[in-house]
Amino acid sequence: MLDRTRKKCLAIRDRIYPTAEWPGVIHEQSIVDSGRMDRVCLEIGCGRDAARLRRLAAHYRLTIGADLEIAEQSRDGDPWVVLRADAHHIPVGDASVDVVAMADVVEHLADPTLVFRECERVLKPDGCLILSTVNGWFPPIVLGRLLPHRLRQFVNRIATDTELEDTFRTYYRANSERSLGNAAADAGLEPARFEYLSHHPRYLMFSVIAYRLGVVFERLIRRSHRLRGLRHYLHGVFVKCDNRPAHLMASQSIPCESAGCGRDRHLGPQR
Repeated sequence: MLDRTRKKCLAIRDRIYPTAEWPGVIHEQSIVDSGRMDRVCLEIGCGRDAARLRRLAAHYRLTIGADLEIAEQSRDGDPWVVLRADAHHIPVGDASVDVVAMADVVEHLADPTLVFRECERVLKPDGCLILSTVNGWFPPIVLGRLLPHRLRQFVNRIATDTELEDTFRTYYRANSERSLGNAAADAGLEPARFEYLSHHPRYLMFSVIAYRLGVVFERLIRRSHRLRGLRHYLHGVFVKCDNRPAHLMASQSIPCESAGCGRDRHLGPQR
């Protein structure tokens, strides 16, 4: 019965939401657009199977994946490698990476500023951090934050068919425009691009009626510029402009022209 309901919801999704507008697709395309065959990309939180990492390998000289849980293993000759690693301590050399990418990771970081400092450390000058994360002000996220972790695991299992062990503990310490901008600035990263993104209400796929109501709400906030702060996802690009210490870069506005990273200054340190 639940499988049939999900199939009906997916049919609605496929009719209303073009694939090119999905946050995950936009995120991956941003990484591809920043790629060149002389560049190195590091994906933090690449997942057990490192599926996106392997797709990105076609656009970079080398792609490196880091995650606490690694199932997929690279072989000699593969243009990608995976590392079992904590994002707060990345086992990659200083200024050795052109692009750092992370999707659905920031909300799980106990200390996002420390992770962003690690990203700044491993990035080459003018390198990009490209990230996508849930918006802490998205109403279902606000409600979910009120639930104990174990109850949230159970609710997520019913709503999205996610295994209990795949609902990880969340902190939401850099999941707003303000907190994300401040954490990046404190790490010495300059804003290049920021946008709020909408997505289909996959958390309501247990009921066709609930899903349709979710679509109505999502389309309302997608069409209204004033309500953009309630959209589901945040997508941002941040640039390491030079080798000055992070505490200096966080307090100064530094002009930077970075190839592959557009500069629409919608996001910056707000204190």
